[in-house]
Amino acid sequence: MPYIIEIKIEDFIIKEVDKVVRKRGLEPPRLAAPDPKSGASANFATPAGSFVNQKWDYIGKMLIFFLKLKKLQKIFRLLAKIQKLISIIRGNGINILKYASISKNTKIIKNIRNVFYQGAFMQVQRKKIYNPNSTESVNERKIFGGDPTSMFDLNKIKYQWAYNLWKVMLANTWFPEEVNMNADKRDYNGGLTAQEKLGYDRALAQLIFMDSLQTNNLIDNVNPYMTSPEINLILVRQAYEEALHSQSYAVMVESISANTEEIYDMWRVDMQLRSKNDHIADVYMELAKNPTERNLIKAMFANQILEGIYFYSGFSYFYTLARSGKMLGSAQMIRFIQRDEVTHLLLFQNMINSAKKERADLFTKDLEEEVVEMFKKAVEVESAWGEYITQGQILGLTSEIIREYIQFLADDRLTHVGMPKIYGSKNPIKWVDQFSSFNDQKTNFFEAKVTNYAKGSINFDDF
Repeated sequence: MPYIIEIKIEDFIIKEVDKVVRKRGLEPPRLAAPDPKSGASANFATPAGSFVNQKWDYIGKMLIFFLKLKKLQKIFRLLAKIQKLISIIRGNGINILKYASISKNTKIIKNIRNVFYQGAFMQVQRKKIYNPNSTESVNERKIFGGDPTSMFDLNKIKYQWAYNLWKVMLANTWFPEEVNMNADKRDYNGGLTAQEKLGYDRALAQLIFMDSLQTNNLIDNVNPYMTSPEINLILVRQAYEEALHSQSYAVMVESISANTEEIYDMWRVDMQLRSKNDHIADVYMELAKNPTERNLIKAMFANQILEGIYFYSGFSYFYTLARSGKMLGSAQMIRFIQRDEVTHLLLFQNMINSAKKERADLFTKDLEEEVVEMFKKAVEVESAWGEYITQGQILGLTSEIIREYIQFLADDRLTHVGMPKIYGSKNPIKWVDQFSSFNDQKTNFFEAKVTNYAKGSINFDDF
């Protein structure tokens, strides 16, 4: 029985497809001439078999063609202009999967399914700030994709781990002015070698960027899509703590340097720092530009990398100086910051694991492969950055030790979200553990667990 398609096809799609293919010197599938009897135009509602369906057939074939050419991102951007395409494909319209049957390449078929059935193309909806018509029960809550009233009724909790973590974060409240930085000024101006001083500046400049990025990312980019009130609450608290860390860095910079702009503007003149910043921001920027379910999941994994690799690698430099009795105030400030970062790491670890239970369809083998590549790239980026900071001249931090430590962190973060290790590396600088001790309370951040952590009494055995 013929069906009706009502949609506007933008001419630039076919033009762009044709342009890219011809640039490769290839001959694409051809689009048949319009049927004069159908009178099809850019806006139409015509039966199956008309020129309309020939256009859709053409786009379907071109999708397969691009998949073969590994031009996925290009075709995604082109087709993103047609939001109704998904409903047509998933409904009674053109079944693009039939085109996959012409190819014996199972990877092509898998990629097509990922595009249309595993969230690569499905827009994630922002949470309504007021939704009085919602009838969603506590048990129906979702990490994202839910329908909450947006009231913070904390007597009804689905994700108990989030509420427990919220109370720990409140109990850990601190302020940068609690740390005495007087000795650090003396060390910075006379106790550090030229290379140690440069390394300190670079490490601090990197931390400044990451907390600035994360504050914006949480407020503007992640939390708006979360649909559980206890998750919204804890992300707001995390954003506050990231902003507090920015204040901490301001205290550190002002304590040691008369020219604060020298450190704050380093990213403008240090191209290696700028390049690393750009790389870290890429996944978050992609979510901002194209808020799909898949991009949201990728942003969660990117948070694991940011909180669990980039930050902790940066912390280790300050602990290395402190181990030799230098910049002890800075190390104490970092210990406060690290205590917060443990809870941030736990937060996204549990968000990922909870989302995996709710939306197992999104966690495909293809996604896992992409996540593994994200972690591998992070290890390469951070290893190069560590070598750049130390130049092999700082307190025994060789390139080999730095890389092994970062590989160890990557493996640990992956295992805590149910994925296998990549490297099998051991921790080569276990002495860092002693600097993660906080008075009589210890933070075992390598295992992303909290023990005797808060001023309050919270049991975290459920993590």
